[in-house]
Amino acid sequence: MILKKVLLIALIVTTGHALQFTQSPTFENSGGHYKAVFALDQATDIEVFVVKKSDSSVVRHLAAGLLGPNAPAPLTKNSLTQSVEWDGLDDNGNVVSNPSGMTVRVRAGMGVEYEKSAAGSPYVFQSQSGLYVAPDGNLYIYGQSNGNKSMSLRQYDGDGNYIKTVFPWPAKQPEMQVSGFGIHSWLSGKITPVTTRLFGPIITKLPLNEDNVLLPFGRNGELVLGSLRRNTITRISTSGSVAPTGMTLSFVTSPTYMGYYDGISGPVCVKPLRTNGSIALLSGIYQGKGTDPIVVDTGFWQDGRVFKVDMNTGVATLFLTLDSVPKTIAARIPKIGPQYGGVGYQTCAAVHGTASDDSGRIFICDRMHGQIGVYSASGTFIRAVPVAYPDLVEVNPATGELYVISRILSGYHSGAIKLFKFPDWRTATAPLCSLTLLTNNMTETSEGIPS
Repeated sequence: MILKKVLLIALIVTTGHALQFTQSPTFENSGGHYKAVFALDQATDIEVFVVKKSDSSVVRHLAAGLLGPNAPAPLTKNSLTQSVEWDGLDDNGNVVSNPSGMTVRVRAGMGVEYEKSAAGSPYVFQSQSGLYVAPDGNLYIYGQSNGNKSMSLRQYDGDGNYIKTVFPWPAKQPEMQVSGFGIHSWLSGKITPVTTRLFGPIITKLPLNEDNVLLPFGRNGELVLGSLRRNTITRISTSGSVAPTGMTLSFVTSPTYMGYYDGISGPVCVKPLRTNGSIALLSGIYQGKGTDPIVVDTGFWQDGRVFKVDMNTGVATLFLTLDSVPKTIAARIPKIGPQYGGVGYQTCAAVHGTASDDSGRIFICDRMHGQIGVYSASGTFIRAVPVAYPDLVEVNPATGELYVISRILSGYHSGAIKLFKFPDWRTATAPLCSLTLLTNNMTETSEGIPS
């Protein structure tokens, strides 16, 4: 005797005409042998479950997949009519004691739709290592997206709405567009990124780790990330692709740049020249020592200097030099500021951040003299705007207003950060207003990006 039972059916409308069952699903019992029988008018994704009549909870997942030539077992290939047998067991392999209390659920027309990111919000960074506002108004942010040092580069619109992740590279990218990152190619035709570090995973052969920052440069849909202490920059596309060669270059090619373990001191600040975006203003860097006196007072990379670096060739040239920069720790603390409370690695330089305007004038954070120094395009001193311990500076090219961040350390990762607004730099002698950004707990400026 064959018994047919009423089933639970879920139908979802697909593109084109509405999906229809040409044979309504039935759950047939022939002498203790059960099977679900149904037919559809078009190939689609389906799911078949055995469920309890009492509460519709799933007892057994019988089948799932796309009907057609590649339909997975136990579905019948190349058929819109399906007959799926049930062996009377649940998902754990146990015999169901009351099979008569079961029925079947058939879902057809299933699809996938993005709901949310399971790994967390795309707006959250544990720490940020640079941002860049592109000419089209989009914002790019690079930083640690979780607690294990893995890095992400994300794009947002001008209102802060998340658009996409540029790195790690999008899965839809063809092999040739991402091979420069380092990939594994599989016999199946699929590709996966290489992994060069397990803790705080680095999923590229390129030097894109927590030592890098996103630099404020870009051209023709290009982003530049760099580790200026290690003297490397990497150029990648805003689409998430990279040249097969990897496009990792030296930031400075001439003169000889200090190596990472060869005495680089200072926060290392870089900013594009407003009148020529291929020229970088490099400051906040000097050749230091591990002993007192802490500053090497000779050579090209001595403290108190601002350099111009051609981003196309890597050639660095000297723009200006401050006179009489103190070399010993004791002499530097009253003028430039303490390093970690007066002992240890010197994080402060005589000059920190820079800015420029549409006329080519250069504005420097002169910590030694407690001022923003204004210089002509040729390096001639124009005037000073007084502010203690200046760290970063921006100028409004239309109004001449200055925005200055000051930073002073009072101990290990402690101190104060303040923002000052000055009227037109041509006449300003005092700030219009100020805002305390942080007190007590802080970290040092890193390559021009305040932590």
